Amino acid sequence: MKYTNKIIDMIGDIPIKIFIESIKTSCYYLNPKLSLIFVIKGEVLIKQEDKEYKLTEEDVILINPNIMYSIDSSSTNQIYILEIDCKYFGNLYNNFTDLRFELNSLNINEANIEEYKNIKSVMIKLLEVCINKENGYLLIAKQLIMELIVLLINKFTVDEIESTLSINHDNERVNSIIKFVLTHYKEKISLQDISQYMHLNSQYISRYFSKQMGIPLNAFISNLRLEESIKDLILSDKKITFIALENGFPNLKSYFKAFKEIYGMTPSKYRNIYLNEIRESSLELDFSKFKLEKIPNYENDKLRLLPEKKQSYVIDLNSSVEVFDKSWKRILAFGRAVEGMREELRNQLRLVQKDIGFEYVRFHGILSDEMRVYSEDDQGNSEYNFTYVDELIDFLLEIKLKPFIELGYMPDQLAAEKKYIFAWKANISFPKSMRRWNKFIRSFVKHLIERYGTNEVEKWYFQICDQWNYFNTEDQNYFEFFKETYGSVKQVEAKLRVGGTFDLQLLDKYVCYLKDEKVALDFIAVRTYSLVPNGKSDSLELINRFGKVSDNELILQNSIDYCSYADESFISEQIDKFIDIIDKHKLDIKEFFVTEWNTTPSQKDLLHDTCFKASFFVKNIVDNFNKVNGIAYWSFSDIFEETKASNNIFHGGLGFITNNGIKKPIYYAYQFMNRLGNNILRKESDFIATKNTNNSIQILAFNYCHFIDDRKQCHSKDITLKDRYHVFNEKSKNISFILKGLSGEVVVKMYRINKENGSAYDEWLRIGAPKFMDLDELNYIKNRSIFEYRMKNSDINGDFIINEKLEPHEVMLIEIVPIKHNH
Repeated sequence: MKYTNKIIDMIGDIPIKIFIESIKTSCYYLNPKLSLIFVIKGEVLIKQEDKEYKLTEEDVILINPNIMYSIDSSSTNQIYILEIDCKYFGNLYNNFTDLRFELNSLNINEANIEEYKNIKSVMIKLLEVCINKENGYLLIAKQLIMELIVLLINKFTVDEIESTLSINHDNERVNSIIKFVLTHYKEKISLQDISQYMHLNSQYISRYFSKQMGIPLNAFISNLRLEESIKDLILSDKKITFIALENGFPNLKSYFKAFKEIYGMTPSKYRNIYLNEIRESSLELDFSKFKLEKIPNYENDKLRLLPEKKQSYVIDLNSSVEVFDKSWKRILAFGRAVEGMREELRNQLRLVQKDIGFEYVRFHGILSDEMRVYSEDDQGNSEYNFTYVDELIDFLLEIKLKPFIELGYMPDQLAAEKKYIFAWKANISFPKSMRRWNKFIRSFVKHLIERYGTNEVEKWYFQICDQWNYFNTEDQNYFEFFKETYGSVKQVEAKLRVGGTFDLQLLDKYVCYLKDEKVALDFIAVRTYSLVPNGKSDSLELINRFGKVSDNELILQNSIDYCSYADESFISEQIDKFIDIIDKHKLDIKEFFVTEWNTTPSQKDLLHDTCFKASFFVKNIVDNFNKVNGIAYWSFSDIFEETKASNNIFHGGLGFITNNGIKKPIYYAYQFMNRLGNNILRKESDFIATKNTNNSIQILAFNYCHFIDDRKQCHSKDITLKDRYHVFNEKSKNISFILKGLSGEVVVKMYRINKENGSAYDEWLRIGAPKFMDLDELNYIKNRSIFEYRMKNSDINGDFIINEKLEPHEVMLIEIVPIKHNH
């Protein structure tokens, strides 16, 4: 039996794995990677092919790729395993994957003692750097890895002829069997399968393997499956049935039987005993005890960066700044109405409502041709059909979402011309007859009231779509169209809430028109994206440049290629400018909404999938939640078809859920926000602290890292599927909270979203970034990309101090819940 404390999977873009393990019973390995094993304490017995090596403290051995070996121990031990993916270095050094190395400290002599000291020095320094993770550690770690590789190539390479002569035919055959098992252990493997692969008799295969390895082949396969299952038990919260089937066992019963035979307990008990022990224990290594020479002096190295100063904040639990208005969960948004008829999107809506719970939902195109609402007969008379509308709204109300109805787009038979945006051909023409349009709107609103009742529909919002003004920024026709549409809704029921979306650059004109015409809006809606045009062109010029020809593509998304990401305060500044203009004109507006916001409205912006978006979301919500009545992130799902769809799962879709239901970091950020209390204790630029009526405390902290360049080009070619973080000025952050006014026993819960936890995209990178994933791989990603969660009990007497380190883009939630004892 072994247990593992995995330290790191990747060092930058270098595929390196570092493990600290304790071995209790014999474990078998066949790894496609090069492995360096360093004994930290105790002793272990390593069997490699037909040889045995007893390693003690400070011994190191190298295992070449695809070589079968086992590790056994009967004493307390701790080993450090460094796994190196040779394929990566094959791109840097010709034929690196064909090299074979010989490194075993049991063979140290006077001629090679310095070489072994250098190898061990570099390994220890690499481990120390990766554990401490001080600023700049990735740069130092990369340098150490390269130094290690150069040492292996120059000092420990086995001559190719010597390596060929030393090949043992029996070992080669055994390794072929093991490679087959390693490749297919998750499947149902029979002796017949192996014998066909090896072109040998099945009974011979069984006897041969048992003789060479000292273990029956069936037992070896079972042990391998158990070994792989242990990783899932320790490193994930998957259900045990799922772990059993995923690792090749035909059913749960056979898994339990094999597990108890080897480990003497059930998988559940193993997980409870050892997993809790691992998660709660911290890795403490005394690096000073390793008296090795030639450890590089990085204290004066230019790569050594000074650590960030710790930010310290005092939080008085008896204070309350303001009520926390959770405007960010008022409105959910998705692409268009017809997508709401798809079961895939409906399942995602159900999930979001269960996990977060929104009040309203907004989408495009409820009046578009896809919803079959408007047609004309042979004589040109208008005909209405609200069947699809009813089906959609019935579903939304069933899952407790009220509609935030955008009145658009123009049905083709009612349109004056064919003028399209989006790949799905949303018509933004004015109507050929305003009289017919007004009658259509009145009929639509009357139908809603007749079906759902006035009391219900009065709670909804009716937003007049603004897409018509894309081509008519100076056209008085849009103002008239807006006024007529507004009047048609109010004519049916004056109490209905009607508003419009306005562009910041034209807001002054809109406001003056509304005042002159005595149009009393119930709300104003705006949209804002964190991008700015390149050069001197403003956004309206860009829209006009691409808006004169109908090419079935989203105009704004065409113009994004000519834009850059804005500075980190852009969203807040835009919202403030809207509010200032409304205040300047003394416009009597009951409610103010941001109905669309994001970095960009592009569904091919590769940054959408990354951890960056979690900290971007939390930062902007914390900055602006109290300025608006609702702020809707655009949009919640990657099921979104304004432009051509992509086959890649992590293609930069807008949503916080992928097409196939994988949750992105921003999804978990929503869940963290949802756990915040109702009263704000303190709010700063990098955290918000709240309190609930049960006296529980919540602190949501984040480490937002902006772009290295002041103006980073959108859709830049240097942001690729596999390389998306290099554009950010990434720095870790040390933060400290001093809580005053808390005493007694509490439970401290800690949740984290970062590249290691809660990021499906980063997990996808770790498994090799496959273009297509089967069901097992999708389920693996879903299970592995959950946020980190830890908890502990504390007895507080005096100030309670929390010291934490936030990785770049990390979002962290701390919950402190008092324990009430029954007397």
